[in-house]
Amino acid sequence: WQPEVWQGGLLYVDHPMPVDPNDPLAFNVTIGANGSIETGALGKIMLFGNNVTNRGLLHSKDGGQILMAAGEHAWLSGDPSGRINALTGPYSPYAARAVDFPYLGGQRPGEPVTPQQRDAWNTAYQLERIRRIGFKVLNEGEVTAEHGYIDLRGFQLRQMGHMAATSTALVRGGIDFSAFMYYPDWDYPGSVLGGNGSVVFGPRSVTTILPDVLSRDTVALSAGRQSVGNIDIRARTVHIQEDALLSPPSGKMRVPLDSGQHVLNFGGTRGDGANQDNEDGTRFMMERGAVIDLSGWMDSTLPMESNTVSGKLFISQLRDSPLQRNGPLYRQLVEIDRRFGTHVADWTAFDNLTQATLPQLLINGGSFEIDVPNDFIMKRGSVIDVSGGAVTYAAGFVNTTLLQTADGRIIDIRNADPDEIYVGLANQFVVNDRKWGLSTAYYVPLMSSRQGRWEESYQHGGNAGSISILAPDSVFQGAVLGDVVVGKYQRGAPPTGGVFSLNAHAAGTEGEYRNNRTLITDVEQVLGDDFTFTSSLSDVRGDLFGEEAAIEESAHTGGLTADNGALLSEDFFSRSTMGSYEFEARLYQGARLDRPAHIVEAGVNLNLANGADFSMTLSDDLLFLGSFRSQGGDFTIQSGAGVAFSANSVIDTRGGWFSDYEFLDEVPLVGVPRIHGGAVSITAA
Repeated sequence: WQPEVWQGGLLYVDHPMPVDPNDPLAFNVTIGANGSIETGALGKIMLFGNNVTNRGLLHSKDGGQILMAAGEHAWLSGDPSGRINALTGPYSPYAARAVDFPYLGGQRPGEPVTPQQRDAWNTAYQLERIRRIGFKVLNEGEVTAEHGYIDLRGFQLRQMGHMAATSTALVRGGIDFSAFMYYPDWDYPGSVLGGNGSVVFGPRSVTTILPDVLSRDTVALSAGRQSVGNIDIRARTVHIQEDALLSPPSGKMRVPLDSGQHVLNFGGTRGDGANQDNEDGTRFMMERGAVIDLSGWMDSTLPMESNTVSGKLFISQLRDSPLQRNGPLYRQLVEIDRRFGTHVADWTAFDNLTQATLPQLLINGGSFEIDVPNDFIMKRGSVIDVSGGAVTYAAGFVNTTLLQTADGRIIDIRNADPDEIYVGLANQFVVNDRKWGLSTAYYVPLMSSRQGRWEESYQHGGNAGSISILAPDSVFQGAVLGDVVVGKYQRGAPPTGGVFSLNAHAAGTEGEYRNNRTLITDVEQVLGDDFTFTSSLSDVRGDLFGEEAAIEESAHTGGLTADNGALLSEDFFSRSTMGSYEFEARLYQGARLDRPAHIVEAGVNLNLANGADFSMTLSDDLLFLGSFRSQGGDFTIQSGAGVAFSANSVIDTRGGWFSDYEFLDEVPLVGVPRIHGGAVSITAA
C-alpha cells in the first residue's frame, strides 16, 4: 500500500484496474447484436459490470424482471412483489471503518483517521473513478418484460433502442431509470454520492408500458379506472432527443432530479431537508419531435350488451324498498342497464360480478410530475400528452327487465318507482290465496320479461390527466395536450380536461423551485438546433434567466435562489389543449425588482381551447398588456403587489349560444356547449 498525493489528499494507488486498454470488453458485460437471453415465467435477467451494453434481445416472461446495473459494488434487496432492487457504486479503498487503516496525513502519523477525513477521501476517490470508468448502461437493442419490470442502474443511462414492459389487470409492469451511485460503507451502501448522473433517450427510441390485450386477467368493473404502470427517472439530467417516445398510456411518469442525495426517494427532493439550490446543474430537455404520451387508451371496443348487469334481488338489494322486500321481486333475476340503474333496488353490487380487462379501465389520462431545481425545457415540436381516452361501444342491443304493476302496466325497471306495487315480472302473474296466505307465480307463454333496445355505436370518454412541474427556469415551446372525448351520455357532466401547473402549491420549503419572473411573448423566440443540451439559457434571455450553473457538472451553489424565469408564448397556448393552467411565482428573499417581474406582452391573445381556466398567483407586479379569451373559463390573478392592464386589453370569459340539433352525436371537447360565462377575479395588494 503506497500513498499518492491527489487533489491535496493522500490516496492509495493499490486499487483494481478499471479498464484494460488492450481489451475494451474487459470488466464489462456486452450482449452482441446477434445475442439473446430469454427467461421462463418469473425469471430474471441480471447483468452486472463496470459498463453494461445490450445490442441484442433481452426478454423476460410472465412476471419476470430485467436488471442492467453498472458499478463495481452492487447491493440487492427484494420486495413482496418479487422485484429485485439494486444499488450500485464504485470501488473505494476507503469503504471501511476509519480505524482499519492508518492516518496518512497530518501531524501525528499512525493515529487512526477521523470519519470526516475518511469520507472526504472516499468521495474524492469515487468521483474520480466514476470519471474514468463511466459506469454506463447502454441499450441499443430490444428489452421486453411481459407483465414485469425493467430496471437500469448506473451513472450514465442510455436508452437508444426499444424497451417495453406489459401489464395486466392483476400485474403491473414498470420501468425505472436510476442514474446515481452509492457511497459504499463497509459491506453496506451508505448514502448517495453527490453529483448524480444522466439519462438519455436517443433519437427515435421507444420506451413503453402497454396493456397486454391478449391477457385474460380481469378485475371487477367497480374497481374503477386503472393505471398501466410507472416510468420513473431519478437523475441529475434527462435528455429526450429527437422523435423519442415515452408512452405508458394512462400511466404515471415521475421525474425527481437533483444534484444531491435527495434524488433517492420520490418526494425526497422536497421539504426542509432537501436541496435548497436552484442553480445546481440539473436539466430536463425535450428536443423536436420528442413525445411523452400518457393519454388514455383509445383501442378498447366492447359489445353494447356489456352495459347490462344482472343479479338476483335479495334482502340486501331491497333493504331500501320496504314494499318490495317480501313481494314478488324477492329472489328474482333481473337485468339492469348500468348507465341508468334503477330505484327499485340497490344494484351496485352487481358491478362486482361484472369483470373487465385492463385496457377497458385505462381511459383516464395519466400524470406527469417533475421536480427539477434548475432547467425545464420543451423545444418546438415536443409534446406532453395527458388527454383522456375512450371506450367504444359497438352497435347492438341492451336488455333490461320489464316489471308488471298491480293494474297491469308494463314498466322498464330503470323507470320503476320503488313505492309502486308490482305483481312480478312482465311475463308473470301471481295468484294469492288469502285463506292459506300463499302466492303462486304463473308464467305467460310467448311473452318475455326482458326488453331489448337497439343502440348505435358510441364512445364514452375518460378524464384527462395532469402535468405538474416544479422548475425555477423553464422554456415552453412545445405543446401540452389534455383533450377529452365527450360521449352522447356525458354532455350533462363531461369529462374534465387536463390540469397544467407550473410551480403551483410550492410551499415555503420549496422556494428553490419558484421562478421570480414570467414572460409571455407575442412572438415565440424559438430555440434552434444550435441550442444544445449544454447551452446556457442566459445566452438566450439573460435578462430573464440571469446566472446559470453549468449543465452536466456538480454545481451546488450554496443556496443560490435568484434570477429565474418562465418563458412562454401565445403560440404555446394556441397549440395546447389543457382544461386549466395554473402558475405560481414568488420573489426571493423579499427583494423587489426594478421593473415588473411578470409581463404579458402587447399583442398577446391568450385564446384558450376547451373553455380552460387560467390563474396566476404572484408575489410581485404583473403588467398584462395582452388579451384573454376562454369560452366559459375562469380568469384569476392574485398579486402581492400591483396589476396593470393596457387600454387595449380585453378579458373575455362569456359563454356561447348553441343549438341542440348540432349535438346528436358525440363531439370532441372543443364542441361541448358552454353556455355559462366564466368568473373574472383580480386581486392586488
